[in-house]
Amino acid sequence: MNTKLWSHSESDDFSRRFVDDFSLDIEVIISSESMLLTIGENKKVTSWIKCSDNFYLGIDAGRNVVHLYLDKLTPSEVESFFEAVG
Repeated sequence: MNTKLWSHSESDDFSRRFVDDFSLDIEVIISSESMLLTIGENKKVTSWIKCSDNFYLGIDAGRNVVHLYLDKLTPSEVESFFEAVG
């Protein structure tokens, strides 16, 4: 995973800890109980990291996070997602 973004994490300048300007395409595939977010274009997952029973990270060959998979979502959580992005 590329950690260059966190090179200022030890700095006292709080604003330097975040990426302020970036452009990113995200495709979202939603079912009634799950969501798959694909970050960027033509990204192929080489392995999955299980973070919890319902959250997984898809990693490509360069060890970049290219997919987020959320499972066992409630209808309210899916609706909240639509409200947040709409």
